[in-house]
Amino acid sequence: MQWRKTLSFPSPDEVVPVQWQRQRQQQQQQEVALFVSDQRTLYLVNIFIVNMVRFLNRFSALCEEKLAHVHRRILQLDASLTLLEAQLTSIDWNKIEEHCSRSEDAGSSK
Repeated sequence: MQWRKTLSFPSPDEVVPVQWQRQRQQQQQQEVALFVSDQRTLYLVNIFIVNMVRFLNRFSALCEEKLAHVHRRILQLDASLTLLEAQLTSIDWNKIEEHCSRSEDAGSSK
């Protein structure tokens, strides 16, 4: 029984045509290129987000500073208005009316 040979099966690389192997290699290269492209996109998006957050933080700080300044000015105006109201309430309006009527009478009698 020497005439019997053992059967050997070809490896998967030998069975797949060369054209299919090239297509698979190209597909793998495209996947790698796509992965690199995705990584670059993520990097750029990350940079954009960092810059946007820095801008918004600066903008927020500037707005808070300006609002604090406006608040201080409103408090100063409120204090001035309170002082003016106090001065107006301390005026005796009857004496002013008497003084004005005397001035008008003196002016009309001439």
